[in-house]
Amino acid sequence: MVMPQDLLVRMNSLLSFIKLLKIKGRTDISLRHIEESLNMPADLIANDLLILGINDGVRQIFCIGTLIDRLEIALGHFHINEAFLVGAGRLGNMLMRYPGFVECGLRIVAAFDVNPTLLGKEINGIKVLNPTKIGELTDRMHVSLGLVATPADQAQATANLLVDAGIRVIWNFSLREISVPSDIILESSLIQSDLKETYTRLINRFRTMLKSTSENNR
Repeated sequence: MVMPQDLLVRMNSLLSFIKLLKIKGRTDISLRHIEESLNMPADLIANDLLILGINDGVRQIFCIGTLIDRLEIALGHFHINEAFLVGAGRLGNMLMRYPGFVECGLRIVAAFDVNPTLLGKEINGIKVLNPTKIGELTDRMHVSLGLVATPADQAQATANLLVDAGIRVIWNFSLREISVPSDIILESSLIQSDLKETYTRLINRFRTMLKSTSENNR
């Protein structure tokens, strides 16, 4: 659906507000609390959520975690045609220059590395940043896909960092098996494998996950 601008503005304001509450440890919120905090009529917010298929028109109290997920899906924040890459060394450099990603519609929008000699550099037009910025940029850019190209001994810590930052899909290119929570999609590949086929599989798994999340939270 094409979302009216006023609805888009209200929902983005609501999303920012409840994300802050989640950080502070809140687990649920009422329409009345939203009205008092954001100066938006409770019946207007209830109707907005009804339009987006998030509310049944009766519910007055919402689980903040679920509401965040449903709003982000409704606002189109989840996509995996853009990715973050962690590890800008030899393997990461090869991935940033891999032409097949462009052919299948995937763009690496930022790279991260702890090596001070790489920070600030651009590789094939992709800037290398400090990994401490991953969380901030994930929230701002709504990136859901993270590529792990670090040395094997750093792979699990990198995956943990991506999960904590809000990344929903992890594509592991390191030579170490990693584990992720059950609600995170994980694929592992070698640089020599058919990356286009794996990316297509990731897209299909991601779409299935979003559909399931939306249906289960109705």
